[in-house]
Amino acid sequence: MEELVVSTVVYLPPEEVYDFLADFERYENYSKHLEEVVARGDGGEGTRYDMVFTWWKLRYVARSEVTETDPPGRIEWRIVKDLDARGRWLVERSDPPADAPDEVTTVSRVTFEVTFEPDSAEAGMVNLP
Repeated sequence: MEELVVSTVVYLPPEEVYDFLADFERYENYSKHLEEVVARGDGGEGTRYDMVFTWWKLRYVARSEVTETDPPGRIEWRIVKDLDARGRWLVERSDPPADAPDEVTTVSRVTFEVTFEPDSAEAGMVNLP
């Protein structure tokens, strides 16, 4: 399995950050190639999302499922189509970094972790025209 971990600080309380991350259907507003997100469920555990990615003449639908939540600190998910992958969003209250503006009093550390098996991708899952 391969792993990717990225982290940043956000000048918001964990509750606001969590609510933002849990709203998967808004993700299309923030990604150039994510055309649409369709939810099947109420957003909690068991909810499945079809994420429609497009670029040039290519189109691919990634299907994910929320597997566990622990507001406001964690959202776990897995990919359920074409690829063996799982991940999580972690949100933790943090102290302001040294370079934070003086008026900042509320800070959250946001971490995105994903593990995946590169060889699990099926040949032909994206068709070229």
